[in-house]
Amino acid sequence: MPARTQMTLMLAATMPLMTLGQDLFDLSLDELLKIKITSQKREEDPQKASLSVTAIKGQNLSDWEIESFLDLESQVPGLVIGRSGYDPRPAMRGARTQQVEHNDLVLASYNDGVYQSRHAQTMRPYLDLERVEFIRGPQGTLFGRNSYGGATNALSHKPELGTTESAASLSIGSDSLVEAKVFTNLPVGDTSAFRFSIADTTRDGYIENLYDSEKSLGDRDGFLARGQFLWSPSEETSLRIKIERWEEDSNGYASFGYKPIGIPIDAASGLTSPFGTLVPLIGKSETLGNSTGTTGAGMDFANTPQNDGAAEASLNPYQINSDYPSQQLIEENSLLLEWEQNFDEIKARLILGHSDFFDQRLEDGDFSTYNSTAGGQRMDSQTSTAELQLISPDDRDLLWIFGVYYLKEDLGYAYLWRELSILVNNAPDPTAPPRNEWASWMEELRMQTESLAPYFQISSKITDSLNLILGARYTADNRTWSLVGLNTDTPTILSFTRPVVEDSDHKWNRPTWKAGLEWSVDDQTFLYATGTTGFMAGNFKTGTDEYDEQTVTAFEIGYKRTSDDDRIRLNAALFFNEYEDLLATTFIDQDGTTLGVVDNVGSISSTGLEIEFDWLPIEELHLGARASVANSRYDDFVSSNPFQTGGKTIGNTPNQFQLYDTQVAFSPDLSVSLFASYDHHLANDSRIVPRISIHYNDGYRANDEPYQFAQQPSLTLIDASLSWHPRDDNFSIKLLASNLTDELRLNRANRFGGDVAVVDYAPPRRYGIQLSKRF
Repeated sequence: MPARTQMTLMLAATMPLMTLGQDLFDLSLDELLKIKITSQKREEDPQKASLSVTAIKGQNLSDWEIESFLDLESQVPGLVIGRSGYDPRPAMRGARTQQVEHNDLVLASYNDGVYQSRHAQTMRPYLDLERVEFIRGPQGTLFGRNSYGGATNALSHKPELGTTESAASLSIGSDSLVEAKVFTNLPVGDTSAFRFSIADTTRDGYIENLYDSEKSLGDRDGFLARGQFLWSPSEETSLRIKIERWEEDSNGYASFGYKPIGIPIDAASGLTSPFGTLVPLIGKSETLGNSTGTTGAGMDFANTPQNDGAAEASLNPYQINSDYPSQQLIEENSLLLEWEQNFDEIKARLILGHSDFFDQRLEDGDFSTYNSTAGGQRMDSQTSTAELQLISPDDRDLLWIFGVYYLKEDLGYAYLWRELSILVNNAPDPTAPPRNEWASWMEELRMQTESLAPYFQISSKITDSLNLILGARYTADNRTWSLVGLNTDTPTILSFTRPVVEDSDHKWNRPTWKAGLEWSVDDQTFLYATGTTGFMAGNFKTGTDEYDEQTVTAFEIGYKRTSDDDRIRLNAALFFNEYEDLLATTFIDQDGTTLGVVDNVGSISSTGLEIEFDWLPIEELHLGARASVANSRYDDFVSSNPFQTGGKTIGNTPNQFQLYDTQVAFSPDLSVSLFASYDHHLANDSRIVPRISIHYNDGYRANDEPYQFAQQPSLTLIDASLSWHPRDDNFSIKLLASNLTDELRLNRANRFGGDVAVVDYAPPRRYGIQLSKRF
């Protein structure tokens, strides 16, 4: 067992006895329907909120093995989460994540209400959370420019006054998983409390490296620690301080994609084509002449010698054959200060946040056993945010919130490419010394973003049952960037010192709004209709050029119904979203690799129906369903074809794709989740709780472009668990399994240099056992 994990469990052993008012390991099913949310900046019943929000309590996160953002799909209707490298690529309601790198998030991510500016920050593990709220659709009024497609907020369990409690869990499982989690809550007098939470995880990779098993991918060596202090001298005043440290240091998941599957060839012409048959070789094939074949992604295929097997693509989706050790290092320190003060007619809330985030990844650049190249990225982000909210009392006919939000981010981002050897015929020259030089064309983007946004939202009673909702936000964004080239005097050292572009300044100012009606038909039935807008600010494109902002206009009609006995909940939302000035990527081959340049090119329309259903036929049994029926299609949307053939001439530009009326990436027409749990009491007053979750979608494309190898067929994913709880409930054992039927799921597909098709797959079937203990 790793030393860090042992220390985590030793800490748990020293913790005081728990005294809980609520069972830690078994939440009463009645409480499933009685969660409170703060998605509109005030505490409210989600059944009386005029927005589509899925709220999951901390205990339910544990029950259904929701360990991170990636696990939310089965609980959030219409949500699909792809992945490339360590970056999640979520999509819903037609809003898809196509660009990552230095670009903003399409679906905004918040940690205790503090915006997370980088995609990889979304991957922070879920630890000791009070709940997760996932808001579907743009939230341009209360959450701002980057809640373009929706927003998710992970809310930590706050320190509790007057309560001493501690718990720990140990999980072991497939791929040598060892995970320890600990939390403790310690009151200090009647007005203060501390809460500490720690998680430590190690896991071997599920992607076997045939060259060296120690270099397998998909492993984890992660650590998350959180410390909180709450001071509340009265019911009117509270101050919370939170400090977090997150680390990931492993082989990782490759930088942008891990699995070369071959080169797609059009049989008639012998040229590469997105619709061609995959030839499972990366090295040159005699049957294809000199039209294709490389030692790896990006090499000069015309000069590659006869394939020697070094770069042959394995047909096993979970095998690679690479000599260069993949590396992934993530480090984040974050700080939160949250102050609340209730006055007679107003509540004031101040949220100050800061994060220092570092992410560096390197992978084998040629996907082979040749010691040729390595590629990756380096990102360094310091983000500070401040938000002041003024909120009316909850018992007024006119409810209002006024706020002002400020963000400042200093970002450094560089695409990395390292030439390891001198090449002869695309193979390392065995007579030459190692080269180990960074590419002379590399540049680091250094960008500062400042955003200032005042906002308001009001809810005014028209009648006793009818409310008018109005809200607006004005966002002023300013980005200033410089490009700094590699110091070519010392190419073996990763150092950017050569000025290329200095202080290019760009501004985007935009109002966004929300308007709607709420109708409380009776105590159990709620209807609403809203219109909202959102936008994403423009960003760096190349040199001094920028791409422009992207906008969305959305309309939604919602129905929420809870049965009189609080045992049935049915929520439905009909939506229409129109996205304008969306981005597409053009690929440029550069010295053995591929660079992407993005620009505004097209639009998307998305219409659909989402349903959430929960039923408690008896207290021990919970049945649930989540469903989405959607029609998400590209409108006039043109993107480039990076392969040699297969496109059309559009507007005098050859080899283009017109995506009109095709399915948006990661946007299935139908997705359904069914789940059930049963709390069965045994004769000795112990309990067993079986749970099963079945998630189905009818298929999607794992990229904007219509690559044949990017099509995910329909799939069904099944997860299950069985937990046992003794009479005193101080201990539990859970057996769990994910992806029981071992489905092969495509997370991402793309074209790399040399016209090589590269994909990412989600993990195969996994098993585990979890021991949980109260002290």
